[in-house]
Amino acid sequence: MKLTYEDTRARLLRLYKDSEGSAHIGGGLSALPAMYVLFDKIFDRRRDYFVLSKGHVAASLYCTLFAYGAIDEQTLNTFYSANGTYLGGHVSSDIVPFVPFATGALGHGTSLAAGLALAKKFKNEEGIIYCVCGDGEWQEGSCWEALEFSVRHKLDNLHVIIDCNSWQGFGSTKDVMDQDICKLSAKIRAFGANLVTGVGEKPENILSLLQTRPSASNETSPFFVLLKTVKGQGMKEYENTLASHYVSMTEELYNSMINDVKESTNA
Repeated sequence: MKLTYEDTRARLLRLYKDSEGSAHIGGGLSALPAMYVLFDKIFDRRRDYFVLSKGHVAASLYCTLFAYGAIDEQTLNTFYSANGTYLGGHVSSDIVPFVPFATGALGHGTSLAAGLALAKKFKNEEGIIYCVCGDGEWQEGSCWEALEFSVRHKLDNLHVIIDCNSWQGFGSTKDVMDQDICKLSAKIRAFGANLVTGVGEKPENILSLLQTRPSASNETSPFFVLLKTVKGQGMKEYENTLASHYVSMTEELYNSMINDVKESTNA
């Protein structure tokens, strides 16, 4: 039986608490809604592939896979374990067949996804390659090379979801590179990609964006969805801060956040 989104979020919080010393909670919370909706409503395990370019939010992917029965509780509980696990702090390969790459070096995922999309074209195979990125990594040249390549080769089977929480490793995207969701979307669109933007904090707001159909004049281009999110949503004093990227889940923080999840579930 699959878990609800609220239960999956609660499981993610507990996973962070139980894996002592793990970080990247803020980005994990902002990326979870999109991944949950994707696997719940759209993703086809038989023909699609998934690349998590934003590899340091691996815990969100693991909990989503657990929510849909792709990995079991025993495996999930080994996350970030020093005693041997497939579930490292960055995405591991060979967890499930449809997540083919180990990722974590930001900016590489779009290139990997583009390669998979081109391979499907060559082999005349059905299916979509989905890639989840962070907005900070779209300051890297490899992302733009992959975008230009994907447009040139008409990779309409490549769908890229960008978690735009406005933070990166050492500050806000605005302070580091004067980048926000508006500027980023304008640049991606200028390359010739299909693109939609919207709020990505709640699952019910995301599905229609992911299902948007491209215009007839541009239907052979890759499809980008830019989601405006809040880093560390619900983390009290850490919400929308750089600190949410590095802080570990304490018992006190966990208890305050899990109570909020319970209240929203019962509302």
